[in-house]
Amino acid sequence: MKLTTKDWLDVPVTALLAANTAPLFGVLFLGWDAFYIVVLYWAENVVIGYMYSVIPPQVRLAVLALFASHGVSFVQNYLLKGEYAAAKPNELMGSPYGRVVVMHIAILTGGFLTMAAGSPAPLLLVLVALKTALDINLHNREHKKAAAKAQS
Repeated sequence: MKLTTKDWLDVPVTALLAANTAPLFGVLFLGWDAFYIVVLYWAENVVIGYMYSVIPPQVRLAVLALFASHGVSFVQNYLLKGEYAAAKPNELMGSPYGRVVVMHIAILTGGFLTMAAGSPAPLLLVLVALKTALDINLHNREHKKAAAKAQS
């Protein structure tokens, strides 16, 4: 592939080239192993899925807010507080599933109750309150556990 001067001046092309050299840089200079490459490419799928998905425009801000919330948590807890030091790849791969299962049960139950009630407003308030409480509880539990591991 031949890159022209126009390609080098195209910000998205330059960003793409930089992002695609990150794994090489990580392996050569940062001691990355295959796990980090898998995480990187998985994260790319999430980004692409968000950018080109069929998420209605009305919902994109809320999705972006959730994405930002988890990003802030990742930076604050995993990177800055050092949770990565005690992290094990097999535990990291399995850790989201409990939360995902609870979320799906809540969505299905809420959907059935909404259909039965005929109006989503009251159930939506309850669902949002319960989800928020659950998110905070699981977030705190997860990071307390990680902090305890780091100290031992």
